[in-house]
Amino acid sequence: MNMRRHAALALAAVVAAVGMVAPGAHEALAGTAVADAAVAQALNSYSYSLEQAYLRAVAPGDETILKGAALKPLPATVTTAQARFAESSVGALRDSFADSGLAIRHATVRANLRSVATTNGKVVATAEVVTTVVSKSLYDKSSVTSSWADEHVIALAPTSAKRGAAYQAVSDGFVAVVSPTVAAGDFAAAVGSPSASVSADLKGASAAASEANARVAGPKAAAQPKVDTTKFADYALKWTRSPYDGDAKADNNPAYPMASPNCTNFGSQVLDQAGFSPVNGNWLDGKNSKVWTYNLSGPDGATWTWVNAHYNNVYVYNYSGRYNRNAGNIWNTNKGDIIWVDWDPRGQADGTIDHMLVVTGKKYVTGKESPTGKSYYSPLISQKSNNRHNVPLQTFINLASQQGHKTIVWRALVANS
Repeated sequence: MNMRRHAALALAAVVAAVGMVAPGAHEALAGTAVADAAVAQALNSYSYSLEQAYLRAVAPGDETILKGAALKPLPATVTTAQARFAESSVGALRDSFADSGLAIRHATVRANLRSVATTNGKVVATAEVVTTVVSKSLYDKSSVTSSWADEHVIALAPTSAKRGAAYQAVSDGFVAVVSPTVAAGDFAAAVGSPSASVSADLKGASAAASEANARVAGPKAAAQPKVDTTKFADYALKWTRSPYDGDAKADNNPAYPMASPNCTNFGSQVLDQAGFSPVNGNWLDGKNSKVWTYNLSGPDGATWTWVNAHYNNVYVYNYSGRYNRNAGNIWNTNKGDIIWVDWDPRGQADGTIDHMLVVTGKKYVTGKESPTGKSYYSPLISQKSNNRHNVPLQTFINLASQQGHKTIVWRALVANS
């Protein structure tokens, strides 16, 4: 089965149809109100189209992938144009599951409406779109539930159909998540030169996805307890699945403070729950690379090592004593391992780590399903900002590419190494 050719075409289609919206851009759309009922019907129709697109065959001869899938005929409320647009929006993501040895059996798309406005004669809806996919491993037949949530700005245009929704989706853009800006002078404890960048497909990524870290000179802090990889994954999965499958305050464990963005704060929570102990300090230790806590004494709260991806990588690699070895390749990571990425500004790596995700499992992919023709293990990742629950790494890469992250530098560390 040759999934890669179709996935590349689908990715090209979705990049053309789906844009990235800068933070705050949608705020300028606040204006004339339209009937919420009509917008809700249009979003429901679009969501249904997306659900069915996840279940449709990707190319002639691939229909066996969908055996047993809950595919239904499109209702009258879904126009042919709507169905085609939905296909262009999800084709590459759907194919990434097949490339990961997973056959999609069920898909649910939920659009949580945030605001509605009109601009240039079009209705514009801002919504959190949560996609949940249930798939089955083609190797061991086990079931995998994955989900991801992103804020979208969806443009709706009137439809000429005599029945069904009054509007249909004509564009669908992501609202970008901006990583906090940190001055270069803050990185006396830098983590070394950037690693090889990776293309947005598995074949290219597996060939180029090396990563580099450099140890920071100076005395080491006391080693953390051994990471319990089961507790590590259990916590990450619990707080990224429904009902915590978004990025609102209600989706964050109330035992910990909320951060924005929340990716590293969440990764630190995972480590805390997996056996790490906070390294306490006072308000002067906010940027101390050897101190790791969400509750400094005094007014500062969490340390940068707790909430900032770059500082977190410095602490975990140099001072935790439990992540001493590079994975060598992101596709070699296992449950309990951590991946950091550098992809800003403007979608390009700049030498500063911007994001953190955790590995919550992996699935074996045979050469028959692999786009490279060689068997491999597909890591499953989880994170916050934006929420990802047990998502195949290739799906994560495709989502990142759609959101404008074209050049990604990876750093991956092995637990208890």
